[in-house]
Amino acid sequence: MVGKLQTNKVKYAIKLFDYIHSVDNLKLAKKISDEQKKYNKQPKIFIQINIGKEKQKSGIFSSDLENFYL
Repeated sequence: MVGKLQTNKVKYAIKLFDYIHSVDNLKLAKKISDEQKKYNKQPKIFIQINIGKEKQKSGIFSSDLENFYL
């Protein structure tokens, strides 16, 4: 799946897709983690990084990436 994934659609995405692009916030990542456990599936996940540190853009700041990933 490419594009913005809403947290209320995660349960459907986990069942359907092998790859999820654009995980851009902790709330979404936690929801994906919860649903993975329910369905015993582990799609490949791409984290969106906001390298410009622009507040109006989505994504994880590169300085926060290690904490986000762990």
